[in-house]
Amino acid sequence: MISCFNFRIIGRDLLNIILGMYNFDTIVVG
Repeated sequence: MISCFNFRIIGRDLLNIILGMYNFDTIVVG
């Protein structure tokens, strides 16, 4: 259960990083 909880946190962080990179790319291109 702890490992699953940690996996969810890591997944959320990766998602935030991906969204952040996408937003950064759109701002630079736009």
